[in-house]
Amino acid sequence: MGKDLLYALRVLRKSPHFTITAIAILALGIGANSAMFSLVYSVLLRPLPYREPGRIAVVLGNSPQRSGTFPLPPADFLDYRARSHGFSTMAAAELWSPSLTGKGEAEELPGVRTSAALFDVFGVHAALGRTFEPADERTDATPVVVIGAGLWKRRFGGDQSVIGRRVLLNREPYTVAGVLPEGFYFPPFWGGRTEIYTPLIWPPAKAQNRQMSTLRIFARLGPGATWEQAQAEVAGIARQLAAEYPKSNAEKDAVAIPLPEISTGKIRTSLLVLLAAVGCILLIACANLANLSLARATGRRKELSIRQALGAGRIQLIRQLLTESVLVALSGGALGLVLAAIAVRAFLADIPGSGAFPRQNEVGVGLPVALFNFAICLATALAFGLLPALRSTGQDLNHGLKQTTRGTTGDRAGLRIRNVLVGSEIAVALVLLAGAGLLIASFRNLRAIDAGFDAHHVVAITTAVAGSGHADPDRRAAFYREAVERLRVLPGVTSASAVNHAPMVGDMWSLDVTVEGKPAPLPGNEPNAVYRVAMPDYFRTMGMKLARGRDFDERDREGAPQVAVVNETMARRLWPSEDAIGRRFRINSIGGEGAWLTVVGVLRDARQWGWSDPTSNEMYMPYAQDPSYQHSRMSFLTMMLVVKTTSPPAGLGGPIRTQLRSIDPDVPVTAIQNMEQVTGDAVWQQRMEMSVLTGFASLALVLAMVGIYAVMSYVVGGRTQEIGIRMALGAARRDVLGMVLSQSLRPVAIGLVAGVVGAAGLTQWMGKMLYGVKAADPSVLAGAAVLLGVVAVGAAMIPANRAARVDPLTALRQE
Repeated sequence: MGKDLLYALRVLRKSPHFTITAIAILALGIGANSAMFSLVYSVLLRPLPYREPGRIAVVLGNSPQRSGTFPLPPADFLDYRARSHGFSTMAAAELWSPSLTGKGEAEELPGVRTSAALFDVFGVHAALGRTFEPADERTDATPVVVIGAGLWKRRFGGDQSVIGRRVLLNREPYTVAGVLPEGFYFPPFWGGRTEIYTPLIWPPAKAQNRQMSTLRIFARLGPGATWEQAQAEVAGIARQLAAEYPKSNAEKDAVAIPLPEISTGKIRTSLLVLLAAVGCILLIACANLANLSLARATGRRKELSIRQALGAGRIQLIRQLLTESVLVALSGGALGLVLAAIAVRAFLADIPGSGAFPRQNEVGVGLPVALFNFAICLATALAFGLLPALRSTGQDLNHGLKQTTRGTTGDRAGLRIRNVLVGSEIAVALVLLAGAGLLIASFRNLRAIDAGFDAHHVVAITTAVAGSGHADPDRRAAFYREAVERLRVLPGVTSASAVNHAPMVGDMWSLDVTVEGKPAPLPGNEPNAVYRVAMPDYFRTMGMKLARGRDFDERDREGAPQVAVVNETMARRLWPSEDAIGRRFRINSIGGEGAWLTVVGVLRDARQWGWSDPTSNEMYMPYAQDPSYQHSRMSFLTMMLVVKTTSPPAGLGGPIRTQLRSIDPDVPVTAIQNMEQVTGDAVWQQRMEMSVLTGFASLALVLAMVGIYAVMSYVVGGRTQEIGIRMALGAARRDVLGMVLSQSLRPVAIGLVAGVVGAAGLTQWMGKMLYGVKAADPSVLAGAAVLLGVVAVGAAMIPANRAARVDPLTALRQE
């Protein structure tokens, strides 16, 4: 084996052009695959950091009246927990964002309220102290919290005596009961930044509530239970609740989704499509190298025949040739691993900070990626090296010994094999180009969507008064009025206002409404709308346009007739044949039936959450008239301030924090978000899909071009004497050019036809990734075919021109 290795090194050193080309091709192909595998492994293959994560379910509501799944109300959860037999443990969680005050700067913490069994569902124990016990859920229990390792180190310096310490959260004392282990995080599909946990308390009013859908349910399958049984059970309980509580639960179903599946979200399809695409890159690289190796092995037939004549066996020669292939593959793989690390680092740097990519902190080029890299090095060595080795050592010995440079292109069978490989490269490259073209067209359509607001030079500032004296209802409105006034006079600021949830960055609460003068709908079919609360001048600050009617103003104060502004979608759906201005509706979910609200304005539709999601009904109430934001003592304590500036607001963060801190240092500024960045991040996944697949398609195009050029260069070099004879007998340069081009482009044409057929079928898998374009768009397919055809002609022209310039006398003198 050592002799084979040394001989292989000498042979490769004598063929630097082949060696460098082969290593470069493999570095690109294997590097791209290694980088893609690092993403797929971290997100789809690496187990979540829980005990048997594949047996953890997330139970959510589902209804034909609402798109997608949604949380469940407290009373429903308690019924699911009591009636379920297929789950060994069940827990629920809802978002909680307490303000930590006292020692250090005030900070709003991302957290959840959870039933005591949550950590049993995950199979996680505290690193310090304890997690929750059933007694912690009692209304008279001492309030406790469990904190994450990151918060423990950041705010408490990693002090192990933190257990039992009292902290102020929303001005209430809590006792630290435990610290979670390093590496634990809340499931990444929701609440992934959670740093603090407190028990869910069940006062009678909450335990009986079937309106406020705030809870995600987490459950562990019992011993022997299957997913089919679990789904059937939750669906059966949903039907029971619909029959028992038709007013709140009619038409409401439930689904049990495996935690690994829901944690990957929409990125699963994208990663699988991109993994298939990068696999195609490796196929093209292998076809390229197999073609080069076939052409090169043809020129080595005499050498191999001499070695056989001197006693070398066929197995020995095959082993020698495969050793050369393995050396090339390992060299390309080592370089590819470096390229993969660079690519992954660049990818992570481009990910928005909003958690757009699940488990991004776990992505890296580690041991699993290195092992994968090594495996595909060996696989590619066999893929591009075995066929040439078998063909070059299976020849007739006498024929090989008689070989001269004449006819080094090989026999017709070898030529057919090379043509098949070239055609395969072209077909696969066309599929990738068509996929990239579809994503480019889709992304162009996405960027053409009207946001419904002007994000230019707008920032959104999230604040929470829960931990300060301004949480008191009689002081709360004063804080936000003063905050808006102070921000409005900052240099460069043209307007300022406040809203409970700004588009694309806030939450989306949907509440049922009753329309005056309309027949009562059947239970479960009540109309609902996204619930927004805004201060005057909000629409102007956000650049949102009124289709008709007016904005909120000082007339809309507490005690005055209550008003609302609705979006065009809500106006069209609830009052399809009449003007919505002057019509009345009321909100059902706040204190039973709220006061009648008179519509005073109709707002043009705006993006609400997902950039390409259908527009939902949307209603705005004046902040001064909303009873929850004015009078609730325990909730509705967070608002977003929005500021419009005359120039890029990059340097505005410091002055904003200074102004708000001067009003009340216990009000934390949770986030300052540039709305232009937010709208860009809204299509980050689509931009990532387009960029990566376009990169792969470009690489495929380059590899196909290199493959055609390299193979035809070998062919022309081997036929130099033949071409010289043809020209000596009277063949014109254009005849030679046409002959070489014809031979070059025949497999290209076949590959284009096969590629168009393949692309029309395979791109159907991309349906979920496209917006406003069909998976088999003929213009995209035609454009990809034309581009690839032009590149193929260009690649073939170089050796064809060289062949046409052959000097007949020089060619005829060759051995």
